[in-house]
Amino acid sequence: MFSEELRSVEADFMISALEDLKEEQRISKNVQGMSSTELMKLKDHLVSSIQAVSQQLGLLLQERDSLQEEVAGRHVTIAQLLRIQEDRASQLGVQPAVQMSAVPRR
Repeated sequence: MFSEELRSVEADFMISALEDLKEEQRISKNVQGMSSTELMKLKDHLVSSIQAVSQQLGLLLQERDSLQEEVAGRHVTIAQLLRIQEDRASQLGVQPAVQMSAVPRR
């Protein structure tokens, strides 16, 4: 059974590789038929596209980092609130209404 799956994966990989090769050959033929002016325009367009995508990626990474910091801050706040609740409950001699295993017991 495993060897059949492996053969299927290998076949899919080979088909994908052949399709990629055909696409590269098609693009190569198109590029070879271009004038130097057309190639310069294509290069400029590709550089511009890469810069735009890089800028978007940078912004998304900054947003992700900001959101991760916010989540970490909320986790700290939740832990502090649970400790306060636990302290108050112990002062009153009752069990805390909410118990979290992530907050170490004193």
